[in-house]
Amino acid sequence: MKEGKAYAYVEGAEIHWRHVLNSYVFPRSLNSIKEIEKQMLSLFRNGTVYVTKNAIFVEKEIKCPNKYNFSNNSSKEVQKIFVIRNGKKETMKQLCKSCQYMVEELVGDCRRTEYEANDGHRYAELDFELKDEIKDYLEIKKGYIKDNDFSKSIDFSYSNVKERIAYYEKKGQWRKQLNSTRKNICADCVKYKTETCKKGFNGYRTPVKCHYTKDELMDRLRKECLNDFGSLGKALWFFSQCGQGITFKDPNTKRKSLRYVSVPGHPEGKLNAKGFFMAFCRYPFKIGSYGYRHQSYWWQEKKDKDKKYQNYLTLYEYKKKFPEKIVKTRYKKSLEETVLTAYAIYKYCGSSPGQGYGFCNYSNYLTYIGINREDVEVGVGASKWSHYYTVKNLRDLFNKTNLNIEKK
Repeated sequence: MKEGKAYAYVEGAEIHWRHVLNSYVFPRSLNSIKEIEKQMLSLFRNGTVYVTKNAIFVEKEIKCPNKYNFSNNSSKEVQKIFVIRNGKKETMKQLCKSCQYMVEELVGDCRRTEYEANDGHRYAELDFELKDEIKDYLEIKKGYIKDNDFSKSIDFSYSNVKERIAYYEKKGQWRKQLNSTRKNICADCVKYKTETCKKGFNGYRTPVKCHYTKDELMDRLRKECLNDFGSLGKALWFFSQCGQGITFKDPNTKRKSLRYVSVPGHPEGKLNAKGFFMAFCRYPFKIGSYGYRHQSYWWQEKKDKDKKYQNYLTLYEYKKKFPEKIVKTRYKKSLEETVLTAYAIYKYCGSSPGQGYGFCNYSNYLTYIGINREDVEVGVGASKWSHYYTVKNLRDLFNKTNLNIEKK
């Protein structure tokens, strides 16, 4: 290694703004091009060799000269290119003479990007062979290096290689622990391998903070839902009413407007529902105060006289003024996960219409959370545009939004 006898294999590297694939990389320990040619011929039977200021790249293919034309290389980064074919060194010019498209080259009109010999054998069919002499070189194995370590700033010095190996050996122990944690803890987590948690434990937080099996999470949500609604059947009824449009005459403005029945609500901002909050259909936020809500960042309590709009609809008013809108429901066990999914959104994502809400990886404004038959609809909107997304179960929910419920 002190003599420059080290090498690494990379799947991709940049050489003068060109991407070279599947290459062996050597330190530039020899200054003489002749010595480098002799060194590479002793190690390889076929391949394309690029000699740069700091390193030597040997690509596992024989490329057409038109593919990598480094003429007018003002930076002088690439000092020499030659081809090793069947154990012999050839220049790119010699390669053209043995290519079946040589006539095109001679008349200056060759646009090929793949070398194909006159004998009909293409470069891909040539055996890429490492010679026994490679055993005298230390291999810096994959896992101790990154592809971008081999760029213009390549450093193959003894001290740097030693430091890199020590770093990745330490990192390998961390990776071993991380993989073990994912296997033993994350594998049965309801959130694992969803869009919001593709790889499980990432090593930067305690995995038990977010880990829940489906049964554990449903058990917790069931208890909380029963505490807030009294029964899952009652929660189903409340969420089934949401998402509907109603024509509401506001007692404050004396005007009629189209509203959404948005989410179950309580006049004091609590989560045990006594009625419904409403939102504008065309402009579903800034309708007023919703009291204290979970994760509510912008809304503050206001006195009744400061409210411009009425945004809360009591259960009595809903049943009396909108009897035709009442959705009749019948709870059955198969709907349990649907109800608990709606409840999870209600409690942990956005229980207030008009609240900033991350759904499908961007912020929007919650319009409503409703159950439509066996699906949960989440209405989101901004300005006069509104949309909705459908989720069927807790896993669907984790695919849509980053829902973090810390384990108690």
